Amino acid sequence: VPSRLAVLPRFGKTEDIRWFEASPAYIYHVVNSWDEDDAVVMIAHRVHPRSFEKVASLPSEHARFLQNLTMDAELYRYRFDLRTGRTTEEKLDDRNAEFPSIHAGMQGRKTRFGYAMEMPREGGLLFTGLVKYDTDTGTSEAHSFGPGVYGSEAPFAPREGAKDEDDGYVTTFVVDEGRGASELWIYDAKSIAKGPVVKLRIPVRMPLGFHACWAPGAEMRP
Repeated sequence: VPSRLAVLPRFGKTEDIRWFEASPAYIYHVVNSWDEDDAVVMIAHRVHPRSFEKVASLPSEHARFLQNLTMDAELYRYRFDLRTGRTTEEKLDDRNAEFPSIHAGMQGRKTRFGYAMEMPREGGLLFTGLVKYDTDTGTSEAHSFGPGVYGSEAPFAPREGAKDEDDGYVTTFVVDEGRGASELWIYDAKSIAKGPVVKLRIPVRMPLGFHACWAPGAEMRP
């Protein structure tokens, strides 16, 4: 059974929906999407159906719950041709990664860079590293948090006065299970593979969470 995806004009009506078919899969989160010529391009982390095939055969409710939290997601580019109704799919990376972020000011416009959390293919929903994707060149770079260190979703924070899309920082809260310590790690978005440029110790243990966002301080003031 194919996947079916709907494209709706920003200012359209229900009857303006265009349906497209693609390979069987489940999309948890979309990185970004934009108009390009006579098509709509979508970058997304596609979860393979095999992630859910094991669930029904597992012996206990707890085991089934844990399996549902184990992802098998890879980065894909979809192109929905509005003239022909045809869908083109292209895998961009083999890593198991999800929970993406981009420069929030560029949502709905063409972007080149995305950031995502790398995960093990077995063992539950744990974020073990940070990946930066360049969807123009098809390249990527990554940084592993290290043994026993797990992160949270990592939003992008643009540098003041930035002109480049990736001129800024990527931040994530991490927990070091070995030390029982929580920290905020800050990366230079242009050099993810070099590791964090700053590690800020948090005085209390901060539980891991899936989602996060970045907002300038001025927007947070009453």
